[in-house]
Amino acid sequence: MTFVNKVRFKMGVEGDDVRIAVTEAMDECIDEDILVDFFEQHREEVVEVSIYDYDEEDVRRTLFEEAKEMAKEELKEVVKAEVMEEVKAEVREEVKSEVREEVKSEVREEIKSEMREEVKSIVINQVIKKVKKSKTLETIASELEEEEADIKPIYDAVVSSAPDYDINVIKDRLDNM
Repeated sequence: MTFVNKVRFKMGVEGDDVRIAVTEAMDECIDEDILVDFFEQHREEVVEVSIYDYDEEDVRRTLFEEAKEMAKEELKEVVKAEVMEEVKAEVREEVKSEVREEVKSEVREEIKSEMREEVKSIVINQVIKKVKKSKTLETIASELEEEEADIKPIYDAVVSSAPDYDINVIKDRLDNM
């Protein structure tokens, strides 16, 4: 283990090249009388095998990094699909809210329009009843607590539709004025 530690130290701390680190570590081991016969007989093999071992570690690191990157890309696709669904749901809710507001506005306008028509029908029916009793424009306006100018078009349409007093005909006349 001494030899390996020396090589690691030289590569890590001293920043030596693998070949230099291995050669210097062998020289130190020989000087310290560690595996002298082995290192002297197999010097070149030790250098080549050590370089191969360190290169293999580097290859393993590289393969690990590549595998990690591939996994990251695969995970990225999964996360992208999840985020896409989340964003779709958010956009769906946002659009739904906008459409809901538009529909509310349209419904309000429809209801207001229907109410105006209903009020218009009520006023026309009241004017018809009063005209049938031979009341004057001034009297009808006073009884309805309205201005004569506001009641006059209704009054004129009701009088001109006599004797049938068909409310639809009266509404048509008012719409065409």
